[in-house]
Amino acid sequence: MFKRLLFSCLFICIVVGQLYGQEAYLLKIGAQKKISPNFKLNDKTFKQANAEGIHLSLYNFEHVPLSVEFYFSKGYESSIDFSYGTRLSYLFFSESRHWLKAGFSGGRFKMGDPERGREVGEIREDEFHENLKPFVEWNWNFSKHISLFANTGYRFLRSNTGTVKEVYERYENGDPKRIRVSNDRSVYGSGFEFSLGLDVTLFRTN
Repeated sequence: MFKRLLFSCLFICIVVGQLYGQEAYLLKIGAQKKISPNFKLNDKTFKQANAEGIHLSLYNFEHVPLSVEFYFSKGYESSIDFSYGTRLSYLFFSESRHWLKAGFSGGRFKMGDPERGREVGEIREDEFHENLKPFVEWNWNFSKHISLFANTGYRFLRSNTGTVKEVYERYENGDPKRIRVSNDRSVYGSGFEFSLGLDVTLFRTN
């Protein structure tokens, strides 16, 4: 679902975009600090969850003012190893020093130690949780090569968790061998996220 939505957003941006007489391409690398005041993960909520991340962004101004970004983050909560994904954004306002853009990010959370219960009533959790976050972002280009940005958005998570319903067969030592598990897929709001960061321009045309 999330991947289809990202591709749909890209298609819409291309259809409605206008030709811009600016730099054709721009490549940036950056780092950011992320803060989620109430980060919800399944049935748990974590206050003031923090994460740090890096990203690589490619801007295309030749036909449509779009940017595509690849990110990697660490933090949020101890049960999460890392998160990664892509962001697609549309630059709807720009002048010499200030940009405003909006878009969607889609990616995954890699769980460090997912619950893998095997007895009746215990929980079995997927190793990855998918996430989608619509966002708006302001960029301040205070020099030709360095810019600061502030970003805010609301995250949605999709996770697959199951409950062990029945043990069909056990090993000689009593451990479950074959089990029946319910498949409970859920999509829910995970909370707002705010981030501040810095970008460095690696390459530009024109």
